[in-house]
Amino acid sequence: MMIMSAEISPSWAYLTFMATGLLALFVTFDKEAALLYILLFGHYPVTKQFIDRLKPFAVRLFVKLFIFNACILSEFYITAEILGMTEFYDEIYAKGKTYALLIMLLINFVCFTYDFSLNGVLDIYLKRIKPKLLAGR
Repeated sequence: MMIMSAEISPSWAYLTFMATGLLALFVTFDKEAALLYILLFGHYPVTKQFIDRLKPFAVRLFVKLFIFNACILSEFYITAEILGMTEFYDEIYAKGKTYALLIMLLINFVCFTYDFSLNGVLDIYLKRIKPKLLAGR
């Protein structure tokens, strides 16, 4: 989605995200993975470009944390309440609040790793792949 946003426009990237999100819901058997894509990993590469324009680092960090946690908690809720897949959540509930906090900290670490990796992916595309694609023109 970042490449679509960089090459065409963010609105086209969001439109592509919506189309692939609907396809993910209808085509894949793993609805939880489709939900993660729809709620976080699909739109975030485009949304990140707007978040990274925020000037104070603390505000940027707060917005990223808010988005990560809102998306992940929404995914937890939808998976448990609407899809009825409660095994993972029953295990978290049985192990207590400390375990739930540890899981959320690990999820936030994964999300920040994803955020950091997106910078590298876009950089590789712009500096290495795009020049090779346009070399013959």
